[in-house]
Amino acid sequence: QMPRMWNRPPYNFDSVPNAMIALLVVTTMDNWELIMFQAMDSVGEGQQPVENNKSWLCIYFLIFVICSSMVWFNIF
Repeated sequence: QMPRMWNRPPYNFDSVPNAMIALLVVTTMDNWELIMFQAMDSVGEGQQPVENNKSWLCIYFLIFVICSSMVWFNIF
């Protein structure tokens, strides 16, 4: 059999610097839905993603997008 390997998505929440970069991308609204869906599908270290495993993260991302866009629009 062919060995399989999980690759991390480019924007992830595995460490604080990676999470800050991911939230910056969400703030700029550049493909933020993809980051939200990848976070919702997360399970644990070394485990296969499960679709909509953490559906409550959708609320966090929506609140974050609304608040960050208000701040972003007030700056410029």
